[in-house]
Amino acid sequence: MKTIEEVRQRCVVGDGHWLWRGATGPRGRAKLYAPDYTVANGEMRVQSGMRAVVHMQTGRAIAPGVRVWVTCSEPACLNPAHIRTGTSVEHGAWVRDTGSRKGKLSYVLANRAIWRRRSRLTAETLLAVQQAEGPYRDIAAAHGIGTSTVCRVKRGELKSFAALGMFSGLISASSR
Repeated sequence: MKTIEEVRQRCVVGDGHWLWRGATGPRGRAKLYAPDYTVANGEMRVQSGMRAVVHMQTGRAIAPGVRVWVTCSEPACLNPAHIRTGTSVEHGAWVRDTGSRKGKLSYVLANRAIWRRRSRLTAETLLAVQQAEGPYRDIAAAHGIGTSTVCRVKRGELKSFAALGMFSGLISASSR
């Protein structure tokens, strides 16, 4: 493929979408053999369909730090009107504003895993805080956590992820 019109001819066009009929990746995203100005200096190469469309439209490399994403719900859509480029900050703002990932289990679980890795509250820390005596600010300083966190642990509001498991956030607070 070298032009946008060649791409359009290989798609099923309807409802504003151009649904790719060729090869797709594991998540249903289109894969195209097209000029790649970013990595291969304009040589033909298999690449993401979204990036290929941007390369064909602009005829130049995608700048470092620039992302390419589809604004519709169809993973195989190659309509240039549905493809945007921008920085990670712009992409994040778009995701936030559109709510496109809200409630999607794969993203929910990924974010929980990230939060869990960042959390200082291990099962051992929680047990130590629960058993500790003295002013909350001293306990907080000893364990590197905030006084409000100590207060919540003492009241039994916080529990360790290790104790509850990966799906702990899906259980309602009243059933615990």
